[in-house]
Amino acid sequence: MAIVFKYILIASLSMLMSSWTYAASPVRLTNGEWPPYLSEKLAHYGFASHIVSEALKKNGMEVEWGFFPWKRAFIVAENGQWDGSVIWTHNEKREKNFIFSEPVVEGKDVVFHRKDKPIQWEKITDLAPYSIGATTGYFYGEEFDKAEKAGQITVNRTAKESNNFKKLIANRIDLVVASIDVGYEIMQGELTKQEMSQITHHPKATRMVSYHLIVSRKSKNAQAIIDAFNAGLKQLKDSGELAKMIQNSQQGKYKK
Repeated sequence: MAIVFKYILIASLSMLMSSWTYAASPVRLTNGEWPPYLSEKLAHYGFASHIVSEALKKNGMEVEWGFFPWKRAFIVAENGQWDGSVIWTHNEKREKNFIFSEPVVEGKDVVFHRKDKPIQWEKITDLAPYSIGATTGYFYGEEFDKAEKAGQITVNRTAKESNNFKKLIANRIDLVVASIDVGYEIMQGELTKQEMSQITHHPKATRMVSYHLIVSRKSKNAQAIIDAFNAGLKQLKDSGELAKMIQNSQQGKYKK
């Protein structure tokens, strides 16, 4: 009986020490500028960052954020220097190096164009006659990626997403592919009202997309982080807190 008690005590102490060690070490996640979802300039670093930090907090995990250019943000998470990154779309290549959470945000990518140059399209290759602005390092879905690599569409990539909309106004490109939420957020911040009035989007989505917390498989706590986030996300949904965060973002309440 004493031996059994001894093993139970050792196991309990081991679990306690493990929990204490983890709680003392924040989850280190990379981030970047992608308002309204993510931004160092927004309250809680944007509502997507807020969702992640609150979901993890519900399970005793604090977050340490690191802001980087997007390419760097991905690389330092991939090689395990940081535990993971927010927020990314899923593809098979990324899954080799990362574990994906349940969706943090559901989004819609569309094609923006000038109102004086309306377009009609059904499939990505219908966009072949146009020059399309896109952002370096961004993944726009398998169909878009395949068409770009095959040279079936003309894509001009730039490091800063807002530059695409400035090029569109200047008639240097014909279209911009972007998240509908992010696109209008960028225009509100970077263009004049008169310039913004010249741009609209085609109602057809280039893709419906979910964005995830990704955790490097090189992180020693990878699965624990994902499990904690997924459990916390469910709590946020069930309590109505998640819906409130989304509503607050739509109402501009994350802007400082």
